[in-house]
Amino acid sequence: MKRIRLTPRPNYKQLVEECGFGFHNEYWTEDACYVFTSEEIAALEKATVECYQMFCDAAQYVIDNRLFHRLQIPKHMIPAILKSWDEDDLSLYGRFDFALLRGVPKLLEFNADTPTSLFEASVIQWNWKEDCFPRDDQFNSIHEALIASWKDIDLSYKYSRYDFTCITENLEDYTTTSYI
Repeated sequence: MKRIRLTPRPNYKQLVEECGFGFHNEYWTEDACYVFTSEEIAALEKATVECYQMFCDAAQYVIDNRLFHRLQIPKHMIPAILKSWDEDDLSLYGRFDFALLRGVPKLLEFNADTPTSLFEASVIQWNWKEDCFPRDDQFNSIHEALIASWKDIDLSYKYSRYDFTCITENLEDYTTTSYI
């Protein structure tokens, strides 16, 4: 992985705001980007699959050994967890955060309860890439994967409506929920 210093687009703040990214001031900058080799991307994809399997194995271990208390899961939640696990309920979104140490992915966090950075990592990042590096590829299929997840969920559950909640006064929460 290489970090490359860049000159930000002169009007990047306006451009991202026009796309609905009004909460960028804290962390969206365009003074650098990261370039990965195809081998590094393959290693990240492999690590993602392996880590997800480990999380599933760990969940099964907790269920089989009734270790919910060790994770401070309230007793009243256990039946819903067991039902969801037994029915193999689908998930919409989860995010692995990795660090690459000498080319080897190391798991920092698996975040599957809040979709932080979903909007900017999919829509905004894609638009930036298209403006700045239109001939280059991007190893990021978040948007496409989200669409595929929605299709799978809709085929499985066939609900006429899906409801979400958010804190409407929090622009990041509201934008991300609207995007989903």
